[in-house]
Amino acid sequence: GVFEVLRMSPKIRQMLASRTSAGQIRTQAIDEGLVAMRHEGMTQVRAGMTTPSEVLRGVFFIGQ
Repeated sequence: GVFEVLRMSPKIRQMLASRTSAGQIRTQAIDEGLVAMRHEGMTQVRAGMTTPSEVLRGVFFIGQ
């Protein structure tokens, strides 16, 4: 499967508490090592583990 796990770092916890935008939180999470689901999905496509259509069907995204 393809998963995206957001580690609750002190910085991200503070951003959530101060109602920072989702985009800014996502940027911070990526800076802290988050691997986006669609990126991981495409990695699995290149490894022959799934197909592009399966990734697009199973991974939604807003914005980026």
